[in-house]
Amino acid sequence: MESAANSGANLVFGRFQVSPHRRELLADGQPLSVGGRAFDVLMMLIEARGAVVDKRALIGRAWPTQVVDENTLQAQIFSLRAAFGPESASIDTVSGCGYRFTEGFDKADLKATQALLDAAGKSAWRDGDEAGATSAPAPPGFLNHANRPL
Repeated sequence: MESAANSGANLVFGRFQVSPHRRELLADGQPLSVGGRAFDVLMMLIEARGAVVDKRALIGRAWPTQVVDENTLQAQIFSLRAAFGPESASIDTVSGCGYRFTEGFDKADLKATQALLDAAGKSAWRDGDEAGATSAPAPPGFLNHANRPL
């Protein structure tokens, strides 16, 4: 049986779609220009399912073999927000902690979205990225709404 990550399933929220298997963000069916690192950050935020993701965790996963500072992460968040446009508040900044993806997924697609997130694991990330090899529900660095580790 084919996994959801390889089946062509998309994550749908509002007018946007994320296609993890193609590493693509679409608005109204049209591809948006989002770099690879920004896409990695977006996928980690989506996988957190509304939980706050610590900045260090985002940096460690998107740049596993490089030393980067928070400004680099902020630039990727800025590019994602620009792609979503001014009318969308899809990514919240949680001061002193990290970021949270705030969009819900269409109810009709919720079951497929859940299956895709559960099955995505490594396939949602760049090939060879060891950090994306697992799809644990709460990797280190994820915080609940009270900013406590899950």
